[in-house]
Amino acid sequence: MMDNQASAKSWMVGLALSTLLACGTPPPQVAPTSVTISPKSPVQETELKLSPSAIAWEYAEHGRQRLTYLVEAKEGNGYERLVSLKGTPGGLIDLANSAQTQGVEAIAAQLGEPEGKDDSAFRADYELVLRVGTYRHLGPPLKVPEQGPIVFPDSKPFLRAASSLWLLPSLEVYNPNTEDQLQNFRTYLHIARAISLDAPSVEHYEQGTAFLDKTLHSLSQLVKSQKLNVTQLREVIASLQGLLSSEIELQAVLDTEYFTAGRRLESQKLNAEIKAREQASLAARFLAARPLFADPAAADLGFSIKTDVPEGKLAKEWADKKDFLPALARSRAVLTQLSAVKILAGLEAYHTEKGSYPNKVDELMPVYLSTIPTDWFSPDGRFVYTKTEKGFKLESVSASLPNSKDGRTAW
Repeated sequence: MMDNQASAKSWMVGLALSTLLACGTPPPQVAPTSVTISPKSPVQETELKLSPSAIAWEYAEHGRQRLTYLVEAKEGNGYERLVSLKGTPGGLIDLANSAQTQGVEAIAAQLGEPEGKDDSAFRADYELVLRVGTYRHLGPPLKVPEQGPIVFPDSKPFLRAASSLWLLPSLEVYNPNTEDQLQNFRTYLHIARAISLDAPSVEHYEQGTAFLDKTLHSLSQLVKSQKLNVTQLREVIASLQGLLSSEIELQAVLDTEYFTAGRRLESQKLNAEIKAREQASLAARFLAARPLFADPAAADLGFSIKTDVPEGKLAKEWADKKDFLPALARSRAVLTQLSAVKILAGLEAYHTEKGSYPNKVDELMPVYLSTIPTDWFSPDGRFVYTKTEKGFKLESVSASLPNSKDGRTAW
């Protein structure tokens, strides 16, 4: 028995060391300090005496592997096509900016039809985005050298293009052709998820979640309009089923961010003592934040990163600039929105076939929904559903979602 324990411990030490070598130059061993790490960490289970920096660098291997995957995802990548969107007068970017002040309805009236008139700048951009939706990947071209900082392309063209996409699903509300609406919504959902899945940074990830949020909002309006038949509502549910993600996804982006920051810190011309302090501070902040991304109790914005490690200047700048915790809350808000739209589609399908809404949301199983989707802000993961005389009320307990009132959001 002792031999097995010793063997397991030796294997874990070897794994930790091989991981550190794979990530690049391991950080120096600084004095251990109290930081929060994941309860499922193999390091904790085997009680290895590693510094916070060494523990964090082990997680950074996830980030390295993820970046390597993004580098290799060249086939079927529509990133270059997406960033080719320009601020042409009358084009998508131009009209998205105008819609911020004039409103979507005014832009819809100006266009005449959701896709714009033939040969117009907007029509060209609209068709370009539909072509983008045929690609599997939407990740930027990266370079991950064996040592030194990760090389990223200029993010401005991407941010400019991605931040204008919200106008397209907003205009779909005015599309009279239901089949076209559903097809376009499927395309927009795919683009939103591809942006998030291939995101090398929180900024990129948030562009995907923001676009997904706008698409889901417009799709929920279509679902509640009672224009869709049961078959179409089931198609909506199936489309959303393929979009299921979790807090683990954003945790992976955090690992990638930490690996990138660690590589950047390695290349800084600092003396050994200052660099070790910065690495310890960076690791402590990362380890304190990481469990929050897998903890359903860390809801809304009511939590903060706390550590007793002295604050390093570069580490503080990294953590403050990235704004991880609000990004986590926004990510959960979009996940909750996605869950709500699935339930809405199930409720409308039930109503279309039976002529009334169910007394309890559980009655949607197993005919309309295989499981009841999660409210990511609720302690028990359940939405609040109430059947009313005029229909129903579906609510989340979160105040972080759009249109929230008195600490709840209703659909």
